[in-house]
Amino acid sequence: MDWNNPNFQKIEKDALVIYDQIIDKNKVVTRGYFTEFLWDGARFEAMHFITILTFNNSGKIIKQIDWINYPSNLIDYEKRRNSNEWIKQ
Repeated sequence: MDWNNPNFQKIEKDALVIYDQIIDKNKVVTRGYFTEFLWDGARFEAMHFITILTFNNSGKIIKQIDWINYPSNLIDYEKRRNSNEWIKQ
């Protein structure tokens, strides 16, 4: 999330809620949701997420996998047909 972007506005006190976390050796799986928010004045519903982190022996993240169920009205499919192109910008 682009928390510092002036277009982003929290509605609730907490921007995200973690409801489950599993730690096994060097991997952590976190489940939760981002609470409702405003983006450029438009309201967006809560979005569930799962994040899987893998750490090396020094405690540094060496792999991160995120799954987020973005609401369809948050993605402009006409302008962003290939997400890999705009992620790099």
